[in-house]
Amino acid sequence: MMMEVYASTYERYLVGYKLTLNRNSNSEATELKSEEKSEDNVICTKLELQFRIHSAASSLRCVSTNGSVLACGSSDEAIYLYDVTSRRELGPVRFHSATVNCIDFFQKRLMVSGAEDGSVCVWDCSGLTFSLLKQFRLKKAVLSVSVEPTSGRVALTTDAGGYVKVWDLCSCVLAYSMPVKWKPHTVLWPPLLKSKSSSGNNETESKIDRFAILGDKILDVKSLNDGQTIASFKIDNCGLLTCAKFVTDKLLVVSTDAGHLILVSLEDNKTIELRNAHNSRIKGLSVQPNDEQLNKFTVFSGSSDGFIKVWTSDVAKEPLDLCFVTLVNVKCRITSLTSASIQE
Repeated sequence: MMMEVYASTYERYLVGYKLTLNRNSNSEATELKSEEKSEDNVICTKLELQFRIHSAASSLRCVSTNGSVLACGSSDEAIYLYDVTSRRELGPVRFHSATVNCIDFFQKRLMVSGAEDGSVCVWDCSGLTFSLLKQFRLKKAVLSVSVEPTSGRVALTTDAGGYVKVWDLCSCVLAYSMPVKWKPHTVLWPPLLKSKSSSGNNETESKIDRFAILGDKILDVKSLNDGQTIASFKIDNCGLLTCAKFVTDKLLVVSTDAGHLILVSLEDNKTIELRNAHNSRIKGLSVQPNDEQLNKFTVFSGSSDGFIKVWTSDVAKEPLDLCFVTLVNVKCRITSLTSASIQE
């Protein structure tokens, strides 16, 4: 398996990079930048450009992938689709009547998109030709959407009215609505993660029992069963919070508009701040687990000045930390970022 990272940009470019390990001779290694070298100066990890596509009529605002298809939401009201394997455009799909703010996938079966006009669309993505299954509407602009990764039957949304809403995707009926005083802009589920059994012979998937809500200054983690708060963090000394991703069900990485990355541990109820991770506002985060070492993760971060950076974290080690690996400048203003593990 190899990792790829994709970024949408204000200049209408969609860019994709592959994270590669290049083995160099000693003479070649001495010419590498210091941040790109390994300790023995033989293995160099870098981001290698795979494609750079310019097809949207207006700026791209969000990007998401299920590992087979890339979907980019645009301010021209369309969702642009691309085949990850063949690197070819699949054409736009249109139903929203305003800027598409957010997109999320459930495996290779469903795509859910939300827009500035309050519309939420549920798409069949089982083939390369997407078809609209259902549509429902909120009173305010949809800011984020996240589909529960176990069954795909439940979706969470946040809207400009300051509500977190839980939807039954089978019937598109509102299950319940939760007003939040501090107006959240992002909601997210933890991913399905593999763990080894006590015998070490079998792997099991994690159970989803929580979700996170992110605002400008506050991160809350709620129980799925009763909606009660599992943990709450007020982070107000390093800029406004922009993005969040679960690393594990007990660890999150959060970014800010001041360019900082913050590890948030639910187990220890503490935050670990990495200042000056970027020189400008961080617009996108993505996390990929290591298939061979289940306690190791790769974190991708993208900022508005065009830089994508790669970090690694070993959650089994103390103290918790993010270790810088490499970077690339896409030379455009990044608006969103996602990643995937692709079969070579």
